Amino acid sequence: MKDAKLKATLVKKYPTEQVFVVPFEQMKRIPDGFTPAENLKISLGSWGAKGRFVFRHDAEYNPTMQQLIPYIIVMNNDGSNVFVTERIAGEERLQGSLALGCGGHINPVDSNDVILDAATREMNEELNVKEPTPFVHYGYVRDLTSATNDHTGLVLITRAIGDEVDVRETESLRGRWMTLNELVSNYGRFESWAKHIIDHWYQTHSFNKILV
Repeated sequence: MKDAKLKATLVKKYPTEQVFVVPFEQMKRIPDGFTPAENLKISLGSWGAKGRFVFRHDAEYNPTMQQLIPYIIVMNNDGSNVFVTERIAGEERLQGSLALGCGGHINPVDSNDVILDAATREMNEELNVKEPTPFVHYGYVRDLTSATNDHTGLVLITRAIGDEVDVRETESLRGRWMTLNELVSNYGRFESWAKHIIDHWYQTHSFNKILV
């Protein structure tokens, strides 16, 4: 339950924005962290039937409603590298931080296939990926011990056929390809979801075995 001060702050920050949520009771069987999609056998379409749009100021800091976030990872054509972005401007404490995936909230504008529509929109807003392959649903990621325990990431992977990817927000971001060894070497600079995925790849030796 939010206190009145926090609720007022959220209403001011997100007065009319709506986001797509699924009740936690519908998702509690998803393990904390990363689980490959082939072990879950749950289609993305099923989440569209289980969820609904609510005001973001009601959803934030409310883990009983899981905000679904398409989390898109872009790999090169042979799957040996992943495209990583580095924040170079904006809030000082975030400068130098690395992002493994791109993505964001699902909004009412994503009206048909809500998850894939949102994923496509978010990727195109953040990156220019030349010749992307169709998305593959690779699994789920979340961290119930973090401040974002009210979010669940739907991990989607695409390959850039021509190995050509650029960031669109060049004033605040720059991008580069990284191998698994480079991801591990820069581990401390990534956010928690990225660390879960890097852990999975490193522990299971599956980084170069992703079928996309």
